[in-house]
Amino acid sequence: MKALTLWQPWASLVIVGAKPIEWRRWRAPDWATDQTIVIHAGSRRVVRDEVEDLIDSIEKDRHAQSFGAFGSTGLDADRALALLRPVLAGDVALPTAAGLGTAYLSPARLATEVVGGHSDSDRVDEAVWGWPLSQVDAWPAPFPMRGHQGLWTWPDAEAVAAGFVGEPA
Repeated sequence: MKALTLWQPWASLVIVGAKPIEWRRWRAPDWATDQTIVIHAGSRRVVRDEVEDLIDSIEKDRHAQSFGAFGSTGLDADRALALLRPVLAGDVALPTAAGLGTAYLSPARLATEVVGGHSDSDRVDEAVWGWPLSQVDAWPAPFPMRGHQGLWTWPDAEAVAAGFVGEPA
């Protein structure tokens, strides 16, 4: 089973169903698509300013009502805010260096073909390809695991397939 490492809060936004597309500068390889992958939270800590900016962008979209359901961020506003507000308030600490669950990775599409081309990144060079993620299955507890950049092989696919995801981190 392949895994994809994302920084927080992006990994958790995928797991709660708020982030249906992962944005990358490169196209997902054909060998990695049309299958379930592990969503892994990298070891980088949550950056408070990024969370604050993301909440501001979502709230501005809601006020302007100009971007539709996913706004300029490409996120489901209700689900994203339900996760991000408690993080910003310090009530929730998002797990890092851990697998959080699985998602089905569909073939990559150019940004202009996906959600009106609205990315969750302000770095244009990072948002060329949209990797659609669906059928998200959150694990009951994070599975501590060191990750890697890009797509990598999750070393404990048998345990995941059997429904065992370990003890809370």
